[in-house]
Amino acid sequence: MNEARDLGFIMAQLTIANWYLDRALRADAAAAQRHRAAARQAHELLLRMLAEMPEVIARREDVRRGLASLQERLTPEISRSSTPDPDRFE
Repeated sequence: MNEARDLGFIMAQLTIANWYLDRALRADAAAAQRHRAAARQAHELLLRMLAEMPEVIARREDVRRGLASLQERLTPEISRSSTPDPDRFE
């Protein structure tokens, strides 16, 4: 396995996923949904690849930081005002 090539591919997938998320912010609803789906596909590919990668790549700080940032961006933000308070219904 070529670690430099694999690392380059991983970093490219992180860039691609973030590009799609950036595009989703500026798109109409239908296009935004397609862009988010493409970003999720890139994220899923990254997770599969990292599971098969040598530990040296998976443990790189830039890869971990990029993946954490991507996961945070993919998590839908729900405002507190729209989320029911579970204690209120007891």
